[in-house]
Amino acid sequence: GVFDVAVEDLKLLRPAFVITVGDQIDGGTEDEALLDREWTAFDARLAGLKAPYFHVGGNHDLTNLTQRKVWERRYGARYYHFAYKGVLFLVLDTEDYSPARFAEIYRMRADYLATREADPEKARTLPYASLMEAKVGEVGEAQSAYFEKVIAANPKARQIGRAHV
Repeated sequence: GVFDVAVEDLKLLRPAFVITVGDQIDGGTEDEALLDREWTAFDARLAGLKAPYFHVGGNHDLTNLTQRKVWERRYGARYYHFAYKGVLFLVLDTEDYSPARFAEIYRMRADYLATREADPEKARTLPYASLMEAKVGEVGEAQSAYFEKVIAANPKARQIGRAHV
């Protein structure tokens, strides 16, 4: 219910736009129908919001390749930019691993989470527990190149804001 309260408060504040830092759905599944239902329910909560809403994917929103596919079908690019009153906003996807690596991380995470439920001590010994990708994200080469071009194309931006999870 916290997000519902925030939406009601945002309606009163009437901001120029709204941007989050991800984790908008539970996610963590490869069931496209369930993901669509979660996103449809989330989007319905935004219905009364008068300001433009900018989606930023978090690790719950972009946990696996299926979630990437659903995201791109519904919202477009996982990373993008926009400008507002001279400020250039960069929306990064910090889960930007190669498809093979992303699938591998997802499998390790699933094993870790299943084990953690039954045996937290054992879970700490699994590969995912010490995996660098479990602690920090990744911005791939194509995304880096995209933002380098965006920044170069906007030399008069008085400030650059970054949104990422």
